Amino acid sequence: MTDARKNKGQPIPIFTIGYGLATKEEFQGRFSEIPKADLTVVDVRKFDSKSRNGRWAYQGWEAMGITLKEIGISYTECSELANVYGSTARGLDEYQSQIMPGGDLRREFMYLLHELATDTAQYCLLCAERKPYRPGRIAIRPNCHRVVLAKRLCTELNSFAGRDAWAEVHL
Repeated sequence: MTDARKNKGQPIPIFTIGYGLATKEEFQGRFSEIPKADLTVVDVRKFDSKSRNGRWAYQGWEAMGITLKEIGISYTECSELANVYGSTARGLDEYQSQIMPGGDLRREFMYLLHELATDTAQYCLLCAERKPYRPGRIAIRPNCHRVVLAKRLCTELNSFAGRDAWAEVHL
């Protein structure tokens, strides 16, 4: 199997996407600019539906998998890496501390890190928040834990590689 992630010296992307307020067709269309071969979406939501985030999402994890399969994308649910602390600055800081060494989510984080480092597929982290960032009082700050998760994955993978081999890309 060839490594779908190789991109002529460019960093390997860790994609993130939020489906909030999108219709099924809009959500599927957001994948049009990236190669779907060997792409796996990792769903890091705690709950499989949110009433404010698009009617088609009510059907849950199974429906999301079917939605992505329709356009040739693999899907896996990983609610163990969900954020139960909220998307406030304090909540996202707490989430980050939980994926760091000694944190309660470290084992699940290391499993995903291992998958990214050893698999030839590309990965995309999925959550409900449509926008990955929001303006803060002082600077733009993360709006969703998938940003925190992607940044930490890239930091650890780049440390292991000894170079900037990985980069987060928000769809």
